[in-house]
Amino acid sequence: MGNLWRFPYMAGQNGGGTFVLTYAICILALGIPLYVLEASAGKLANRGPVGLFRLINTRWGPWAGWFLVVMTIAIMSYYLVVSGWTLGYAVDAIRG
Repeated sequence: MGNLWRFPYMAGQNGGGTFVLTYAICILALGIPLYVLEASAGKLANRGPVGLFRLINTRWGPWAGWFLVVMTIAIMSYYLVVSGWTLGYAVDAIRG
């Protein structure tokens, strides 16, 4: 969440549009291959994260899969609270 709030400041201090363009290219260059890797692994295994990691490593695989599931839930619960605050403030701003 700090990255989202700090981004406008970083863009302003590091070149504005050039920084945003470079940042977007880097995000796409890293994000698209990682997304394709994750989607392909899930489709190939035809399982969820726990089952996929169990196929990769029978000893620690289930723990790694459950760790990812729990961390995703924890992070999303935090973002849900902040999104709720944002929505509440937006409604208050529209109402005046």
